[in-house]
Amino acid sequence: MKLQHMTWPQVERYFAASDTVIIGIGSCENHGMHMPLGTDALIPEKLIAMIEERIDVLCAPVIPFGSCDYFTGFPGSISLGNEVLYQVLSKVAEGLYGAGARHFVFVNGHGGNASSIERVCYDLSKRGAIGA
Repeated sequence: MKLQHMTWPQVERYFAASDTVIIGIGSCENHGMHMPLGTDALIPEKLIAMIEERIDVLCAPVIPFGSCDYFTGFPGSISLGNEVLYQVLSKVAEGLYGAGARHFVFVNGHGGNASSIERVCYDLSKRGAIGA
């Protein structure tokens, strides 16, 4: 079930019964001359859609931007950098934690995002939540 398609009472009911949320993270960067810039966001989007077909789990919108400073010389590449990505992920997790999420599943499509995700998972663990 897609968070962006739900009303707040539906989300409230979901978190009364379950505490898991999936968050996809991608990147908008070059992938050679033959692949779209959004490849790293399209992959988690598809994986999450496949998960969603099999189980009832809350899926947050995929974050299409990541940390890819080394590709910004290519037209269309957009990098948030590690610190801004960490802040974005922290805010997303904070909002979902406040709603009742305690188990966070991150589906990452871009290796450059790993350190920001790890920091957020560490922060969540300090609050008693689980991030993976």
